[in-house]
Amino acid sequence: MNQQYEVVLYSQLGPRKGKLLLSYSGTHVTGTLSLLGHQNPVQGEQSQTRTICLFHNIQTQVSNFSCKTTLNVDGDQLSGLTLVDQEPIRWHGTREKPKASL
Repeated sequence: MNQQYEVVLYSQLGPRKGKLLLSYSGTHVTGTLSLLGHQNPVQGEQSQTRTICLFHNIQTQVSNFSCKTTLNVDGDQLSGLTLVDQEPIRWHGTREKPKASL
């Protein structure tokens, strides 16, 4: 099962919009975080309570940050925190609806 979210990360430099594509296989989660013009692979696990723990990098123009992200899924919404060098970055997202075919 694939799900795509429009996300906003609230960094020290202000809000940054991106997309998060997640693919589920049992409790294993893989995908891509598209942010700041870069495609960042993500992987992790989903718990029975719909909490997702992801490990990934966030690449910027000047650096590459190793991250751990914990997301809570509630219907079509997700929210959570990313830890970058022990500094939290808050974020939220809304699942995109599949486009109807004509």
